[in-house]
Amino acid sequence: MFANVVLIAFLLVSIIIFGFLIVLVRQIKKDGQLSQDRLTKLTAFLFIPVLLVFALALYGITSWRADIKHQQNRIEIQQFVNSVYKPLSRSQQALLQSIQHMRKLRDSISPLRDKHPNHAEMLKNIASEWRTSQQTLYNLYSVTDKEIRHAWISYKTMNQQDVLDKFYTKAVNLNDEISKLNRDYQIGVRGAKDELIQSIDAARQRLNNKKRKIKKSMKNKSSRVTNNVTNNNDPIIFDFNNNTITTLLRYLSTVDIGLEIEVQRLQEDIRLAQQRHEEVRLYLIDNPDLEKPLNKILEDWIRLKNNNRSHLNRILFAIEAEYLANKLGLSKKHQAIKAMHNSFKLNIPAIVGKAQQQRE
Repeated sequence: MFANVVLIAFLLVSIIIFGFLIVLVRQIKKDGQLSQDRLTKLTAFLFIPVLLVFALALYGITSWRADIKHQQNRIEIQQFVNSVYKPLSRSQQALLQSIQHMRKLRDSISPLRDKHPNHAEMLKNIASEWRTSQQTLYNLYSVTDKEIRHAWISYKTMNQQDVLDKFYTKAVNLNDEISKLNRDYQIGVRGAKDELIQSIDAARQRLNNKKRKIKKSMKNKSSRVTNNVTNNNDPIIFDFNNNTITTLLRYLSTVDIGLEIEVQRLQEDIRLAQQRHEEVRLYLIDNPDLEKPLNKILEDWIRLKNNNRSHLNRILFAIEAEYLANKLGLSKKHQAIKAMHNSFKLNIPAIVGKAQQQRE
């Protein structure tokens, strides 16, 4: 009702404004103070902006009225369903919330796959699980919504009691279908959860330096791939970029600030090995007669740097597995994450200590 009043008021004001402009132009023409060419330009200058504003305003009001009408229809439809079979109304709302929740989860996956290539396969699998679940949920929601709207229109335009009797049976069946699909949806959610748990367990075993049987992935090598791999059954770990390292260490600090400091010590060892390697290389240029012993030192420093880089990547890989699992909905209280925390506390100081012994 209010929307109709606004539309009528807008049209009346528009008519007044256009009438005023027409009278103004006719008066100017009657006075004869402007040539025909200037009068035409003045008319265009007055009417074109007003017409544009009128069109935009009318479009906005029309869209607003359509939205209000749509909302009113949805309310009437929901009241209609409640009056026939209330459980269906609750089930449909729950179904819509599940679709929206699944859409948010899927949207969160895309940026993660670019930032965390070492877990891209796991993220791809989870995205696939969620995409299938969301599509299945949406298909049933569309069918249910179509049936309800059809029944509502029939109720408003046909024999109401006959429509109510027939729709009650249909409503019960639709509610049963939604309940069954929700169970399947929960299975899909658990499938994604299992994928996260397996990812954490695999990364934890790798951090513990235990051999395990897993399917190889990421077979294509890259210039960013590390030279050292924990064992032949493990997928290759790509070097982590600085932004990702900062994110992972920030997350590690929420687990234990002391562990973050330990990892930073390992980073410093890598930086120092690179610095010493460069210093020796420069000495070799000035002292070619010491080529044999200096080459041995160069090899030692580069070997130390590569070993420490491999250790660092193994640690970051484990942190990343937990970080992604937590970000995608796995509680920090879950047993897999608790086991990973214990592995952090046991292995990170040991790995860093061993690296420093190798440097010395």
